[in-house]
This record gives sequence, C-alpha cells and structure tokens, in this order.
Amino acid sequence: MKKFDQLVILAFALSGLTFFYKTPQYYDIIFTLFLFGLAIFNFNKINIRHICGIIIVFKLAIFSLMNFYLLEYMSNFKSLVDNTVIYGVQLIALILLAVIMFFRPVISRFLHNKTSAKSNPDISITFADNLLFITFSILAAVTLLAFVENLIRNLDYLGVNEEFAKIFWQWTFFYDNYEIFIHIGELFICFIVLCQSLINQKELADKVASQ
Repeated sequence: MKKFDQLVILAFALSGLTFFYKTPQYYDIIFTLFLFGLAIFNFNKINIRHICGIIIVFKLAIFSLMNFYLLEYMSNFKSLVDNTVIYGVQLIALILLAVIMFFRPVISRFLHNKTSAKSNPDISITFADNLLFITFSILAAVTLLAFVENLIRNLDYLGVNEEFAKIFWQWTFFYDNYEIFIHIGELFICFIVLCQSLINQKELADKVASQ
C-alpha cells in the first residue's frame, strides 16, 4: 500500500474520534464514508482513489480544525469575527481544492513516483477532475459572497455610521442558505465521483469482453 493511501486511511481512522467530540454531524459522516467506500471499491484505480483521498483529507482536516481549535477559542468573540474566520477558512480550503483538482494528475504522478520505482500509465486527467474543479470553484465563489455579505451586514462593527449600516442588516441570503449550498455541492461531488466509478467499471468490463 502506498504511503499516500496509508495517510488517507490513518487520517480517516483518527478523525473518526472528532465526530464524537462535539454534536455528531451525521451528514459529514455519510459524505466521508461514501467517498471512503468508493476509494476502497476502486482501490486499483489510482485516479479515483487519489481524488477521493484528497477530498477526504481536506474534509476531515477542516472538521477537526473547527471542532478542536477554532470553535473552542472563538466562543468569546463577536459574531462578525466568528463568521469571518469560519468563512475565511472554508474559502481558503475550497480554493486549494479547486487548484489541486486542476493539477490533480500532476500531483498524483508526483506522489506515485515518490512511493514507487515504477511509473503508472493509468494516471491521467478524468472527467471527474474537470467537474470537481468547476464544483469547488462555484463553492468557493459562494463562500466568498458569504464572506463579503458578512462584512457588509456588520458595517457598524467596522466603524460605519449605524443609521447607514442598518440598511444592510437584512442582507442574510448567503448566511441563511450557506449550509444548503454546501450540502448541494457535496451531493454533486458524490454524484461526480460515483459516475467516474461507474465509468471505470464499464471500461474494465469492456476490456474484459474484448479479450
């Protein structure tokens, strides 16, 4: 088993404890387990295995960061600071994920060459890489809008005249619907990776049938 794959499995196992540190996030558990299951089911397919591994590592890293550090130390801060930090962390993570998905074949090839003496001709860009890049870019844009909305809605905390700031107090569209946007995005991620898995299985079946 490659070192990167061992890291994914270790991160998944250890981070399982974080789900019980705070109120259990069952949606996050299902999302992570789904990707983990696809990674195991397609373990011989390095592209989908690395795609799932990268998303799992980021998902669990953000969850652990929020529950073990940020939420613990932000309890005494104003909501402006809380939301700014939360949206900021999410925005950075989503931008990084979009960039990583854009260069995923290069990263996979680098990781494989670091852990194996033999090159792997199966490493290539997939339709999932393109769609995931678009999905993470859209989620990053939504998070950026939520970040900006949070600042505009709290202009009075930034020194702006309260009478003027009141105009924007009801600007809560992205704040009210942010979790919904993220969940919809994650459903698309699951669907995209599942389709890639089915494509892999079809290609394997066609290859066997042609022999």
